[in-house]
Amino acid sequence: KTAFTMVDFFKAMRSTDTRDQNLPFFDTRPTTNVYGGWKDATGDPGKHMSHLSYANFFNPQQIPFVSWSLLKSYELNKNLFATKATDLLNEAAWGADYIMRNVDAAGYLYIAIFDDWGGSNNRQICEWGAPGNDAGRSANYQAAMREGAGIAIAALAKSSKMNLAAGTNTAANYLAAAEKLYNHLKSPGTGFKTKNIQYCNDHKENLIDWYCGLLASTELYKATNNTTYLVDSRVFLDKIIAVQNPQGWLSSDSAKLRPYYHAADEGLPVMAAVELASIDPQSVTKINTFLSAWIKWYVNVTREVTNPFNYVRQLQSAYVDPSGLQAAKTAFFLPHKNETGYWWQGENARLNSMATALVLAKRQITKNYNFNTDSISMLAEAQIDWVAGKNPFGICMLHNFGVQNYPAYGSKINITGGICNGITSDDLTETDISSMPYDNNGATAWQNWRWIEQWLPHNAWWLMSVATISNNLNNPYIDCNGVSGGEAFKDSCGKCVGGTTGFAPILSKANCSVTGLEDYEDVNQAFAVFPNPANESVIIQNNICNLFDIKVLDMQGNEVFSEVNFYNGNAINTSKFKPGIYSVAIRYENQVKKVKFAVVR
Repeated sequence: KTAFTMVDFFKAMRSTDTRDQNLPFFDTRPTTNVYGGWKDATGDPGKHMSHLSYANFFNPQQIPFVSWSLLKSYELNKNLFATKATDLLNEAAWGADYIMRNVDAAGYLYIAIFDDWGGSNNRQICEWGAPGNDAGRSANYQAAMREGAGIAIAALAKSSKMNLAAGTNTAANYLAAAEKLYNHLKSPGTGFKTKNIQYCNDHKENLIDWYCGLLASTELYKATNNTTYLVDSRVFLDKIIAVQNPQGWLSSDSAKLRPYYHAADEGLPVMAAVELASIDPQSVTKINTFLSAWIKWYVNVTREVTNPFNYVRQLQSAYVDPSGLQAAKTAFFLPHKNETGYWWQGENARLNSMATALVLAKRQITKNYNFNTDSISMLAEAQIDWVAGKNPFGICMLHNFGVQNYPAYGSKINITGGICNGITSDDLTETDISSMPYDNNGATAWQNWRWIEQWLPHNAWWLMSVATISNNLNNPYIDCNGVSGGEAFKDSCGKCVGGTTGFAPILSKANCSVTGLEDYEDVNQAFAVFPNPANESVIIQNNICNLFDIKVLDMQGNEVFSEVNFYNGNAINTSKFKPGIYSVAIRYENQVKKVKFAVVR
């Protein structure tokens, strides 16, 4: 239910400001068309690939991550999104097409559209935010990997791979733009080794560049099979692993001077690593080692103090000008004194990113992991629960869900399903907590944005967390290797119905009481589906016709095999099927029946 609502929220956040069809730049360049995309927040009609670039370590992933998260969530749960697929893909295309309009002919991406949070008629393509001037503007609008370009590349490559056709561009267009952006950032800069380093405000790459770059190169490899991108992915991975402390926490910089913490995307390094693991067996061992240490660190730091809500804590260093970074310490919430000079807010996006990362990491390193009542599952669920209302204030952060919601920000209108920023530490005593401390109708009401404003990344990460858990629940690990005595295919009661042992992939029916699969049965008392494990195949027979149509789907709804006019008694070759649960759909006389089976190695 909430996943569908996320799609509706994004549609309600669409930007349709016609000024953007001929929008000026901060400098004297001619106007250009950057129409579309999504408003950043209920209090900000601007459109941002990212922001806070001047602070170097705070860049959140904004519009591109919304587009990517929609596509990834659909990829994980095609069956569950069946009735919402058109809306979801339309929304993903709306985002992808907006990214396309922001790709400059020179090969770089525009970072933002800004109008002083709606307070100025001077709406421009620019970089905004500067030390001591959070509304300051500049012509440094070329986005580095960490400034939105990395995830934009990933979103466009994924749009191409999934043959997204709901918008105004083709799969080939999306891929060409993704490769153009990527190759531009790798090309030599003016006075710098690469354009990416040139575009970074401090001219130094950091962890955010690397995990955004990792997702970008991995998606490009998936879309092209070009091993250059796979090699780059391994390089990005090695850079991430190089800044992991032996205890498991990450540093933000190659010198390892600053611990990594993030208000929105703290789980993104893990998600990017797991994406690489899914297509690169060579990297799996080092990724699993990385993830194991990462999980151990966050479990330990979360448990080291009284923590009744199981809120995932962080390692952080405050930043005080001019003395710089302060001593690192563990804490619950973002430090208010940091490199931005002003920016801190509720961290609901961070919580859902951590829920996503915990489930992904645990499943990656533990073959037989299923989301259940184990400690990691419960830790992930606690982050979602906090956002849903299980927090000290009893506030459900999803508007029109739960018992108590925050009011709308200022004169704005809250959108159903929109997720607000959330709870923070107290501004005066950061060991305490705070929730909308200002009178929402008074002169200081504007400051309540830190808690009550709805913001795109919160919803994108909520969508990712529930999609990840749903995928796990609907595609559980099933150990069918315990068969004996020649029994490899069983009904729910354990009765042997065929098969032998001693073969590579065992096709076996899992216990229905555990997995929720249908009982083994003939289809319409006419079709019989049964395995021939010794020959790595599934045979379909019937007694009423010689020809029928079949299709085999995995549990995400992806088609892995299909044949029109399949001949009665023929077999489906399963030797190249990955281990997992599959559904074979049989179509005859406009009726479709399905039977599930499992492939285990």
